[in-house]
Amino acid sequence: MSDLNTNDNNNVINLLTTSEFTDEHLEIVKNLMDWENIYPELFGNDLPKEIVFDRFRLLPHDAVIYDQKYRAGGKSRASKMLEIQQNVERNGYKLKYPAAAWFEFAPGQYVVITGNSRGEIVKSSPFNIPNMIVAVYKASDPSYTKDQIEDAIDSCGLRFNAIHDPAEPVSKTDVKNTVTTMIKRYKDTNGTAGCASTIDAITARVDYVCGEGVFQPTTRQNVILEIYNTFNPHDTVVSWSTSKTAAWYIKGFMDEIKWVNTDKVIYLVLSSGTVSQAFRKAFDLANKNPNKEIRIILQTGTLDGYDLLGTYKNRLRVFIDLFNKMVADSIGRYAGKTLDDTNISIYGALPALKSCHSITEGFYYNSKTETFYQKDSGVVMDVNDEDVDTDELLAA
Repeated sequence: MSDLNTNDNNNVINLLTTSEFTDEHLEIVKNLMDWENIYPELFGNDLPKEIVFDRFRLLPHDAVIYDQKYRAGGKSRASKMLEIQQNVERNGYKLKYPAAAWFEFAPGQYVVITGNSRGEIVKSSPFNIPNMIVAVYKASDPSYTKDQIEDAIDSCGLRFNAIHDPAEPVSKTDVKNTVTTMIKRYKDTNGTAGCASTIDAITARVDYVCGEGVFQPTTRQNVILEIYNTFNPHDTVVSWSTSKTAAWYIKGFMDEIKWVNTDKVIYLVLSSGTVSQAFRKAFDLANKNPNKEIRIILQTGTLDGYDLLGTYKNRLRVFIDLFNKMVADSIGRYAGKTLDDTNISIYGALPALKSCHSITEGFYYNSKTETFYQKDSGVVMDVNDEDVDTDELLAA
């Protein structure tokens, strides 16, 4: 293999022909770019207020313990480690990536924030490099407690890995484990450190540790609700899924409450957030089964916002208004008709909020009173107690 140090790109180090990181390498890192402005979340104003970036240093591996505190392990980690190692062998160690991050509690006393994988790789065969270029962090103020500092480190342990390669990708398990630790810390310190178990606090913390590029909004919201439900079992927020392994499996619930297809009825579960798609699915099914009743069951997706019940009711109301408007505005067979003139009905909805209604019963819809109700729990829900501009939503 050619020596990567002989090319013009002096920020790429061939570790196979290098015995250690040197002061020259360290200077390259320091002067390579304006780290604070390019990565404010790692080196500048977007760090947690409890810690600050101190400086880049050359430090030996034996100054820390590589413990993978923030990451899920197992075969997936071993596979990713091999992938990173092979990448370094082929392409060199690139100094353009943010350095491994260690926190210094006291002189010579470090813990790893990020860089466990890189540290284990470069100190082992075939590289056997005895040291690392490290971004060192310290407390921003001596008045912060150890719990507050550790909470900031926990946040950075995931957020730093959500920004750049090479790194093991942040997983949902990583996020759940870390934020769960933060909630326990909040309880143990009477709220002086950590994360409260409220939906807003959990949302803010998950968004922070995930950074800008990890997980789609729906995935993040599912993680948030899983954490929230763990600490608030009396206030469970249901996130329905078509996956058999999910905690809230739609078909399993439908079978349990006996909403099952017969020779006269077909149940069609539709998302309240995709009205046009729901309209096409329902009428396509109705046209193919003219002698059967098509019963639409609404599921409201992953709820968000400070008023979850309001969000739930609003999604049901908007769907009904827009769906009926589409029926009235349709052309052809059902032009100018209502649902009563078809073999389609909006039959009910899946539950979503344990604090407000039973989550073991489905909701039935009464189109005359425009209410949803549960037979056993006695809950009746009027979804028309607020105004909504459906024309504006339809246009959007």
